[in-house]
Parts: sequence; structure tokens; C-alpha cells
Amino acid sequence: MKLPVEPDGDVEITKSIPLLPGKTVQWPVNWQNHALIDKVLIKFGTCARINRCQLVLSILQELDNPQTVIAKATLDGSLVRDNDWTEFVLDRPVMAGKYQCQLQSPDADDLNTVFVWLMVAKPV
Repeated sequence: MKLPVEPDGDVEITKSIPLLPGKTVQWPVNWQNHALIDKVLIKFGTCARINRCQLVLSILQELDNPQTVIAKATLDGSLVRDNDWTEFVLDRPVMAGKYQCQLQSPDADDLNTVFVWLMVAKPV
């Protein structure tokens, strides 16, 4: 995941996780030196098909009560392009800080699901 203002960088895809029903992918973020954040980008794999599923991104509080949703974005899975950055527009801006991100696809099935790419920065 990255913010629209961040460069693509040199990354290597290490693994993919299918967003099957009942599966939630969660990871921490620490956004610094940004004003309000209203969009995030995530890279997916589509198996070269149009996936008719819904993608739900939730930004949760890191401290105190991690179940409190701060912002949310919903996207039609058919808009996702293979190995390309997909933009999620949050329903409200988020201040810079530490959060947990959750991604799920509540209506995915074996024929309609996308894969989240896990990436690491390549050594220089």
C-alpha cells in the first residue's frame, strides 16, 4: 500500500493473498509528514480476469480501541487492473499517524476474487 504522493519505488512482489469470503488481511501503517489522507493505493493481482466482487478497506485506530473504524472505502472489484495500483477514496480524511488497515471482500468466491500483492523494497 502507498499514498498517491509517494513514488512507486523499486519493489519485489513476494507473495499474493486471495481475498476469499471470511478472510481479512490486516497490517499496520505509520503515515508521517502528510496533511490529511483521503486516498490510498493498493496493488492487486486479478488472474487476468474481471472480478465481480466488492473490496472494503477500513482504517482502524491503532491505540486505545483498535476496533474503531476511522475511515472506510468500498470499491467494485471489476475496476481492479492486474498488477496495477488501485485507488481507494476514503469516506473521510485521516490525519497522519499510526493505524491498522483491514481489507476484505465479503462477496468474493472462487471465480470472483482478487489477490493482494505483498511487496518488499529491493535492496540497493
